[in-house]
Amino acid sequence: QWRGRHDTAKGWSGSRVSTWLNGGLFAAAGPDFSAGAAYFMGGYAAWPPVDTIEKMTFATASIETLAAVLATARSYVTGTQSSSHGYVAGGYSGAPSNLDSIEKLDFSDDSNGAIADTLSLARRALGAFASANDGYWLGGTTGAALQVTIDKTDFTDDATAAITPDLDTATEQSASFASADDGYYCGGATPTIDNISKTDFTNDATADIAPTLSAARYIVVGFASADDGYTCGGLEPTRVNTIDKTDFTDDSTAAIVPVLTAARDGGTCTQSASHGYYAGGRVPSATTNIDQLDFSDDSVVSMDTTLATAKTFGASYASAS
Repeated sequence: QWRGRHDTAKGWSGSRVSTWLNGGLFAAAGPDFSAGAAYFMGGYAAWPPVDTIEKMTFATASIETLAAVLATARSYVTGTQSSSHGYVAGGYSGAPSNLDSIEKLDFSDDSNGAIADTLSLARRALGAFASANDGYWLGGTTGAALQVTIDKTDFTDDATAAITPDLDTATEQSASFASADDGYYCGGATPTIDNISKTDFTNDATADIAPTLSAARYIVVGFASADDGYTCGGLEPTRVNTIDKTDFTDDSTAAIVPVLTAARDGGTCTQSASHGYYAGGRVPSATTNIDQLDFSDDSVVSMDTTLATAKTFGASYASAS
């Protein structure tokens, strides 16, 4: 199914929002994501944030709360993953504690813990995506200032450092996803923008591209199939159910029909090989609902499966097994 090159590294996205499942991991020789699972962690319905991690198995659409928990309860956090581990970074645990810590979950046994390396700057409401080899942590805010920083985590040893270039525009609460070759960072608040930033995985070159979202909005989230990225929900400034679709062949972006089953913001997104998922968020109060988008025709349904607890501003990622 993957229409890109099979001799290059594959790209995976992050989610606050996204995840390494985005992009070329759906190649015929790649892992079977129908056998994998989505993980949803952190966030809050009523303050303070929680440390719980929920796991939804794709094959059965069943959900469970894991015994493993986050090392630090956090919200306004983001996640992405390698082929073997899920990562969350940054976030907020309560004033004045913006976080720089990174946590890592082992997909083989669902154990979780903090790693030694940290973000170059403690911040929250950042985005994330990943290539086959590295995770990227983008933008966000310290509370005092919006950020253009991009940190990069090497999956071989978890070494993490800020890279050059930065984002063109300092922003927070943006959507993020990836194709096989590039990462995308969409919308956000600086104030509210419609910009789409693109990072080339071959050399980390990063710049805003000509196509934009169908409208300026923030508190958006994203996921991707092998061929297209999706930016979902958010505020314009009113809450919307809009889904914008970005074609990876030419970066063209436009709103599609159907839309989310309810207007919402503050949720988190991830995906399997065949479907994208928008979980939780505000409608306007915190919800347990999970919307599922079918990549074959973009149809959207509200799943019978729900989160165990309502939450907003958490993180997610997904495994292949």
